[in-house]
Amino acid sequence: MSQLPQLRVMVNARCGRGCFYCRPSGEGLATVTDQQLDLDSLIEVASECARQVIDSVKLTGGDPALWPPLVDAVRQLKRDAGFREVHVISPHPKIGELAVDLVEAGTDLINLSVDSLRPEVHREITGINDLPDVLTAVRQAVVSGAAVKVNTVVMAGVNDHEIEDLVRYFESIGVRELKLLDVIQDLDVGETFSGRLAKYRGRRLRDLYAPLEPIVERLQSQALSEQIVSQGDLGHPMLAMHLRSGMMVTVKDHR
Repeated sequence: MSQLPQLRVMVNARCGRGCFYCRPSGEGLATVTDQQLDLDSLIEVASECARQVIDSVKLTGGDPALWPPLVDAVRQLKRDAGFREVHVISPHPKIGELAVDLVEAGTDLINLSVDSLRPEVHREITGINDLPDVLTAVRQAVVSGAAVKVNTVVMAGVNDHEIEDLVRYFESIGVRELKLLDVIQDLDVGETFSGRLAKYRGRRLRDLYAPLEPIVERLQSQALSEQIVSQGDLGHPMLAMHLRSGMMVTVKDHR
């Protein structure tokens, strides 16, 4: 059976957040603030990809929640281009307000990011003091009927001690999947990465790396089953643990 890639589309350039671990394609890259993709161009290119039997598309940014034609784009990707699956990735609270419309348009999965349940840590990581609004957006996305996935970057001395609290919280509100990622240690190397974002309380990004094995060992005791998965069967192999609640915890370790 042939393996097919997932089409990933960056619909706009900026998200308004300053997460210090963000890859250079995010806010670390000097881009025009209002740069965004034209909807007609998206559908034209995506339709050609669909004709090449790619049937899954992921809309990312920047931040799709801040891209005005988002709902129309999902509808056209499903109805006109013929995609089987549409995922939307957004860390912005507005995605919760759009969730019902997105599901009605055909969105299959909404992917948010939460790195801490502590407002002060969330503010230090993102530069924005909006954790209650983000958590509300997660709950709105769950209620909308979409599958909901939450990404968490695990960082030593920042949030590595609250991962089990995050698991319990997202289990309790019906999140489908929690994805734990390690810090990409060499992400702050190169001219495109902003020095403003490369440190947390004076510590370099590489110093925030936390090995995920101890976290995995604790979660394995709560898992009913586990398997090795990858995105589209083509990406980095990841351990997926299925918990008794029905939530899946996926671990992406770059080492």
